[in-house]
Amino acid sequence: MTFNLLHGRSTHDGTVDAARLAAAVTALDADVLALQEVDRAQSRSGHLDLTAIAAQALDAPTHRFVAAVVGTPGEGFRPGTHDEPRVLLAAVLQTPTGPLTAGVTHLSFLPGWNARQLRQAVRALRALPPPRVLLGDLNLPAGVAGLVSRWRPLGRRATYPTAHPRVQLDHVLADRHGSSLSRVASVGTPRSAISDHRPLVVDLA
Repeated sequence: MTFNLLHGRSTHDGTVDAARLAAAVTALDADVLALQEVDRAQSRSGHLDLTAIAAQALDAPTHRFVAAVVGTPGEGFRPGTHDEPRVLLAAVLQTPTGPLTAGVTHLSFLPGWNARQLRQAVRALRALPPPRVLLGDLNLPAGVAGLVSRWRPLGRRATYPTAHPRVQLDHVLADRHGSSLSRVASVGTPRSAISDHRPLVVDLA
């Protein structure tokens, strides 16, 4: 599952509440959870560690937080791009059927720049064992992400905005090379009490 958290903020009351975040994540019951717009020690989210709260809610054996921005989000930009830095976090997971490489990223909203970042991300993931998946808010519509990456979209559902989704910005892509991830049992975009995005949930048979 991939979920842009909007730093845990509710669009109903504009606040961030640890218990509400934990309840939202618990209800989603994901085996692999890729989060974006996640805060740690930020005043706008009550100085909470949102990754740790989500991991505890899922009773996850391990979790990782990687900061794309040090300081207050929105106040610093990369010279020449008018955009914040972006990162790719990758993990090789041990599953009952063997290793699985999972990457997560949140790409730029700038057209062209996000496509370039996506190509860089899939090249980086190719250095890790197959099968490989890339999850995240790619800021690209359905179809374009698959075309640019040449990876297979595992779920096509509108995810934004949360009240009445009209466009898919959030994706789960599978590498076509060496991939055994072809049997998709179900795809869902359940409503959540937090964020302006809906989570994208892909269940693999």
